[in-house]
Amino acid sequence: MNIDKFVKEFIIEFKTYQDYYNNFDDLLDATINDIVSHNTIEENKEIIIKYSGDIYNALNLYKIHLGNIDIIMNNMNCFYEQLAFISLFKEIYPIIYNSLNNFNSSYYLDEIKFINDFVEEYSNHRDSYVDIIELLDTTLDDYVYNNNIFLNKQIVIDNCNNIENAINLYMKHLGNLEYKSLEHLYERLAFVILFIKLYPKIIEEMR
Repeated sequence: MNIDKFVKEFIIEFKTYQDYYNNFDDLLDATINDIVSHNTIEENKEIIIKYSGDIYNALNLYKIHLGNIDIIMNNMNCFYEQLAFISLFKEIYPIIYNSLNNFNSSYYLDEIKFINDFVEEYSNHRDSYVDIIELLDTTLDDYVYNNNIFLNKQIVIDNCNNIENAINLYMKHLGNLEYKSLEHLYERLAFVILFIKLYPKIIEEMR
């Protein structure tokens, strides 16, 4: 299962038809239930191992969040479906929660508003900045720093398809790529992608 693809499609569905759902929890519950109920036992076992580590961890997770495990012990299909459900839910829920509640969410970045706000800021306080590049550098650096790793990773995927293309783009424009962690890596890649994407549009807007 491709988690990144699932999250992106889920968020698009929820934002598009938000009036139909009480909250995203209900939609996520129904969506994951549908997935695991159509899986084979072996497919659900794979989900359990991948996202909980083993059956024992999944059982403990189930007890913590959903209570008594006895009600599913007599039916092996139900047993593995429910353990796969809680394993997936535990993995996906925080990603979607952070994405939907992050003010700077890359899924809904309004480029027109960003550019207009940027041009207004630069035009009104021109003496405070060396040039456009300095302000854009600072603004985007702050933007990607305050994003979580999932949002910056989505910027990379949306614009470059994969991390290898993004790294090549970075090295082409900025040279050697140095980073302290995976989170920092996606910050730097998201930064250069957005800079290259927005800079020419800002210049055009200021003419």
